[in-house]
Amino acid sequence: MSYPERPPPAHVPNVETGMWQALLDGVEDAVLVHDEHNAIHLLNHAAAALFPKLNVGGSLEDLDIRALGAGQAMDTELVELQHDGRRLRARHRRLGESLYAWYIQNVTDEIDHVNELLIQRSQVSFLAEASRQLGSSLQRGRTLRSIAQLAVPTLADSATVLIPARRGLFEWWRCSAAATPPDRGRAGRRVLRTVPGLAEALTGTLTELDPARLPADAAWALPDSPEGFGQILLAPMTHENRTVGVLALSRYKARGGFQPEELALIEDFTTRSALALSQAASYAEQVDTAATLQAELVPPPLPTVPGAVLSACYRPAREPLRVGGDFYEVHPRTDGSAMFLLGDVCGNGVEAAALAGRVRHSLHALRLVESAPARLLHLVNQAVLAHGGNRFTTMLVGSMTPEPSGELELVLGGGGHPNPMVVRTNGTVDEIDVPGALVGILPDARFGEATVTLAPSEVCVLYSDGVTEARGGKTGRELFGSDRLRAALREFAGLPASTLIHRVEQRIDAWLDGRDHDDIALLAVQAAPMTTAELS
Repeated sequence: MSYPERPPPAHVPNVETGMWQALLDGVEDAVLVHDEHNAIHLLNHAAAALFPKLNVGGSLEDLDIRALGAGQAMDTELVELQHDGRRLRARHRRLGESLYAWYIQNVTDEIDHVNELLIQRSQVSFLAEASRQLGSSLQRGRTLRSIAQLAVPTLADSATVLIPARRGLFEWWRCSAAATPPDRGRAGRRVLRTVPGLAEALTGTLTELDPARLPADAAWALPDSPEGFGQILLAPMTHENRTVGVLALSRYKARGGFQPEELALIEDFTTRSALALSQAASYAEQVDTAATLQAELVPPPLPTVPGAVLSACYRPAREPLRVGGDFYEVHPRTDGSAMFLLGDVCGNGVEAAALAGRVRHSLHALRLVESAPARLLHLVNQAVLAHGGNRFTTMLVGSMTPEPSGELELVLGGGGHPNPMVVRTNGTVDEIDVPGALVGILPDARFGEATVTLAPSEVCVLYSDGVTEARGGKTGRELFGSDRLRAALREFAGLPASTLIHRVEQRIDAWLDGRDHDDIALLAVQAAPMTTAELS
């Protein structure tokens, strides 16, 4: 702040004038020293700034303030004064026989400063809350709704978020002080031509719009209101030089228009909104991509195979991912037979699921040129080795052929996988030895075969080692093991395949008791039960 120049001070009795001046210039309040004739002997920098018409040697009477005068010869408490549109508080003190001092506070400037601080604090609080809410969800619709709701009433009495949607349409969310919950809808691309300034706003330019110029088909911009809206502000929502949409803000006429000092707050809010929308769009794209990939990695639904009943269970180690290293499939053939398989990639999670996907894709192609399980495993082994990497897989590949007698003949090829178990109708559980090397380790690996015949209602159960290696029991470290699996299958003998698998899954869940586990997969191939007509 610059202060007016002052003439040299008049003589002050018994006082070193320079020392007094230096002391008073260090005081924030205005200080005036005068005599009984209202003649000014000293005034500090603050006084000179507050009363530019006064100077040393002049008179208090130069000010049109009655309270400042020789009549105030006695000390006073604080008195309220008005000068040049400012509120002042003053206190009078007697300094000696002939000198007096006024100490004056500029209350208006203090109030303005406090109000400015309160406004800044309110804006900071608003932006902090906006960031919290906008960052609390990556769901696009919720983000759009939050932007419109946050803008009311701090920024406007009505706020509409307008963003480009698919097929040339625009999506909008609108919130107003009188409407709960927010409205939403779609607008045609023609709004770019019919709404003045909208095209410019979508290219990043802040524009103003008179509500009277809104076309009839742009009612999305403002809700009906008896109070009437004034100016509409079309604020672009821009992030990294890319405008993702427009925030249309409007206030009631009684509230007035937007002030220049408010534009910085609006720009800050729209920038944060654009960032939130960009993050939501990125997240949605990632979710779609992940869902597409998961659909390829998750075991497909089981088909219908004549003469057989199929059921399966799939429990990845990392449930939220929905994918893991275990896999199973059944592929019917045109001659009425079908290929089936169950495999287990070393490890779990995304990397294991990726290898499982490659193995499945290889099988999809190779099964068209080879149907014998052992030879098919040999071809898959070569495909896995050709791809490289340090992971391997275990597999059981089988071929099922229904017989006229109602029996189901299975030919099983083994690739280092746990032996399947056959549940007979008399309650006997047979473990079928199917020898074979791990898939993806040795180029000259050997794979064996075994043949099993299932009588009607008998079941062959394939499973991954996540079943037998499930840890639980009293210590939480004991393996479920093949003996417990065999006992459970014996207990559930004679049940339909789906019920049997469900009961085994329940038994494993009870054993785990909520503990972590490896990928778990079970596949049941059951010879179709005899019908009443067939039995008779």
